[in-house]
Amino acid sequence: MPVIEWAVAHLVDITRLVLFGLFCIKARGLIIGYLKPFLDKYRHTIDEHWTTLQEQHMVLIAQKKQLATQFLQQEKQIALLTAKLEQWRHACAEKEKARQGVIAQRAVAMNARAALQQHNTAQKEMIRTAGLAIIREETEAATKHADALFDVYIKQGLAVLEKAKKSEMGS
Repeated sequence: MPVIEWAVAHLVDITRLVLFGLFCIKARGLIIGYLKPFLDKYRHTIDEHWTTLQEQHMVLIAQKKQLATQFLQQEKQIALLTAKLEQWRHACAEKEKARQGVIAQRAVAMNARAALQQHNTAQKEMIRTAGLAIIREETEAATKHADALFDVYIKQGLAVLEKAKKSEMGS
Protein backbone atom coordinates (compact mmCIF):
# COMPACT_ATOMS: atom_id res chain seq x y z
CA MET A 1 0.00 0.00 0.00
CA PRO A 2 2.70 2.33 0.36
CA VAL A 3 2.82 2.77 -3.39
CA ILE A 4 -0.85 3.62 -3.65
CA GLU A 5 -0.63 6.05 -0.78
CA TRP A 6 2.37 7.56 -2.39
CA ALA A 7 0.54 7.73 -5.76
CA VAL A 8 -2.56 9.28 -4.19
CA ALA A 9 -0.50 11.78 -2.28
CA HIS A 10 1.37 12.70 -5.40
CA LEU A 11 -1.65 12.51 -7.69
CA VAL A 12 -2.53 16.05 -6.79
CA ASP A 13 1.01 17.08 -7.56
CA ILE A 14 1.00 15.18 -10.87
CA THR A 15 -2.39 16.69 -11.75
CA ARG A 16 -1.05 20.13 -10.96
CA LEU A 17 2.02 19.39 -13.08
CA VAL A 18 -0.08 18.17 -16.01
CA LEU A 19 -2.41 21.14 -15.68
CA PHE A 20 0.62 23.45 -15.57
CA GLY A 21 1.99 21.76 -18.71
CA LEU A 22 -1.37 22.16 -20.47
CA PHE A 23 -1.50 25.76 -19.29
CA CYS A 24 1.97 26.34 -20.70
CA ILE A 25 0.99 24.80 -24.04
CA LYS A 26 -2.18 26.90 -24.18
CA ALA A 27 -0.30 30.03 -23.08
CA ARG A 28 2.31 29.35 -25.75
CA GLY A 29 -0.44 28.98 -28.36
CA LEU A 30 -2.09 32.19 -27.21
CA ILE A 31 1.21 34.04 -27.14
CA ILE A 32 2.06 32.75 -30.60
CA GLY A 33 -1.52 33.48 -31.78
CA TYR A 34 -1.53 37.06 -30.51
CA LEU A 35 2.15 37.90 -30.55
CA LYS A 36 3.04 36.31 -33.90
CA PRO A 37 0.96 38.77 -36.03
CA PHE A 38 2.38 41.65 -34.01
CA LEU A 39 5.92 40.29 -34.39
CA ASP A 40 5.34 39.60 -38.08
CA LYS A 41 4.05 43.14 -38.56
CA TYR A 42 6.99 44.53 -36.61
CA ARG A 43 9.41 42.42 -38.63
CA HIS A 44 7.73 43.52 -41.86
CA THR A 45 8.07 47.16 -40.75
CA ILE A 46 11.72 46.59 -39.92
CA ASP A 47 12.27 44.89 -43.29
CA GLU A 48 10.60 47.77 -45.12
CA HIS A 49 12.65 50.26 -43.14
CA TRP A 50 15.81 48.29 -43.91
CA THR A 51 14.93 48.17 -47.62
CA THR A 52 14.27 51.91 -47.59
CA LEU A 53 17.58 52.51 -45.85
CA GLN A 54 19.37 50.34 -48.41
CA GLU A 55 17.72 52.24 -51.27
CA GLN A 56 18.62 55.56 -49.66
CA HIS A 57 22.15 54.28 -49.16
CA MET A 58 22.38 53.34 -52.84
CA VAL A 59 21.03 56.78 -53.81
CA LEU A 60 23.56 58.43 -51.50
CA ILE A 61 26.37 56.38 -52.99
CA ALA A 62 25.27 57.39 -56.50
CA GLN A 63 25.05 61.05 -55.40
CA LYS A 64 28.46 60.76 -53.75
CA LYS A 65 29.95 59.39 -56.98
CA GLN A 66 28.24 62.14 -58.95
CA LEU A 67 29.51 64.81 -56.55
CA ALA A 68 33.01 63.34 -56.70
CA THR A 69 32.88 63.47 -60.51
CA GLN A 70 31.61 67.05 -60.42
CA PHE A 71 34.29 67.97 -57.91
CA LEU A 72 36.99 66.52 -60.15
CA GLN A 73 35.57 68.37 -63.16
CA GLN A 74 35.47 71.58 -61.17
CA GLU A 75 39.06 71.03 -60.04
CA LYS A 76 40.07 70.57 -63.68
CA GLN A 77 38.19 73.73 -64.64
CA ILE A 78 39.80 75.62 -61.76
CA ALA A 79 43.22 74.38 -62.85
CA LEU A 80 42.54 75.44 -66.45
CA LEU A 81 41.19 78.81 -65.36
CA THR A 82 44.17 79.29 -63.06
CA ALA A 83 46.53 78.53 -65.94
CA LYS A 84 44.63 80.94 -68.20
CA LEU A 85 44.66 83.58 -65.50
CA GLU A 86 48.41 83.11 -65.03
CA GLN A 87 48.94 83.41 -68.80
CA TRP A 88 46.76 86.51 -68.88
CA ARG A 89 48.67 88.02 -65.95
CA HIS A 90 51.96 87.23 -67.67
CA ALA A 91 50.69 88.76 -70.94
CA CYS A 92 49.49 91.86 -69.05
CA ALA A 93 52.88 92.14 -67.35
CA GLU A 94 54.61 91.86 -70.73
CA LYS A 95 52.28 94.49 -72.22
CA GLU A 96 52.93 96.75 -69.26
CA LYS A 97 56.69 96.26 -69.71
CA ALA A 98 56.39 97.05 -73.40
CA ARG A 99 54.21 100.09 -72.63
CA GLN A 100 56.76 101.31 -70.06
CA GLY A 101 59.49 100.80 -72.67
CA VAL A 102 57.53 102.79 -75.25
CA ILE A 103 56.88 105.52 -72.68
CA ALA A 104 60.60 105.60 -71.84
CA GLN A 105 61.47 105.78 -75.55
CA ARG A 106 58.95 108.59 -76.05
CA ALA A 107 60.38 110.41 -73.05
CA VAL A 108 63.90 110.09 -74.49
CA ALA A 109 62.65 111.27 -77.89
CA MET A 110 60.78 114.17 -76.28
CA ASN A 111 63.87 115.13 -74.29
CA ALA A 112 65.96 114.94 -77.48
CA ARG A 113 63.41 117.11 -79.36
CA ALA A 114 63.33 119.57 -76.48
CA ALA A 115 67.13 119.72 -76.44
CA LEU A 116 67.15 120.17 -80.25
CA GLN A 117 64.51 122.89 -79.97
CA GLN A 118 66.52 124.63 -77.28
CA HIS A 119 69.64 124.30 -79.43
CA ASN A 120 67.80 125.63 -82.50
CA THR A 121 66.26 128.43 -80.47
CA ALA A 122 69.67 129.33 -79.08
CA GLN A 123 71.17 129.25 -82.59
CA LYS A 124 68.33 131.38 -83.98
CA GLU A 125 68.75 133.81 -81.11
CA MET A 126 72.50 133.96 -81.78
CA ILE A 127 71.86 134.43 -85.51
CA ARG A 128 69.25 137.10 -84.82
CA THR A 129 71.56 138.85 -82.38
CA ALA A 130 74.45 138.60 -84.84
CA GLY A 131 72.17 139.70 -87.71
CA LEU A 132 70.95 142.68 -85.71
CA ALA A 133 74.54 143.58 -84.88
CA ILE A 134 75.54 143.26 -88.54
CA ILE A 135 72.50 145.30 -89.66
CA ARG A 136 73.34 147.92 -87.08
CA GLU A 137 76.95 148.02 -88.23
CA GLU A 138 75.96 148.07 -91.90
CA THR A 139 73.39 150.76 -91.23
CA GLU A 140 76.01 152.86 -89.46
CA ALA A 141 78.53 152.17 -92.23
CA ALA A 142 75.90 152.93 -94.86
CA THR A 143 75.00 156.21 -93.26
CA LYS A 144 78.66 157.17 -93.10
CA HIS A 145 79.48 156.08 -96.66
CA ALA A 146 76.11 156.54 -98.28
CA ASP A 147 77.36 158.00 -101.55
CA ALA A 148 79.94 155.31 -102.20
CA LEU A 149 77.53 152.53 -101.38
CA PHE A 150 74.82 154.03 -103.56
CA ASP A 151 76.94 153.38 -106.64
CA VAL A 152 77.63 149.79 -105.47
CA TYR A 153 73.92 149.11 -104.86
CA ILE A 154 72.99 150.48 -108.25
CA LYS A 155 75.62 148.31 -109.99
CA GLN A 156 74.40 145.23 -108.13
CA GLY A 157 70.75 146.04 -108.90
CA LEU A 158 71.55 146.51 -112.59
CA ALA A 159 73.40 143.19 -112.63
CA VAL A 160 70.37 141.44 -111.11
CA LEU A 161 68.06 143.08 -113.65
CA GLU A 162 70.37 142.02 -116.49
CA LYS A 163 70.30 138.42 -115.27
CA ALA A 164 66.51 138.46 -115.00
CA LYS A 165 66.20 139.91 -118.52
CA LYS A 166 68.55 137.26 -119.93
CA SER A 167 66.70 134.47 -118.18
CA GLU A 168 63.39 135.77 -119.61
CA MET A 169 64.79 135.91 -123.09
CA GLY A 170 66.39 132.50 -122.75
CA SER A 171 63.15 130.84 -121.70
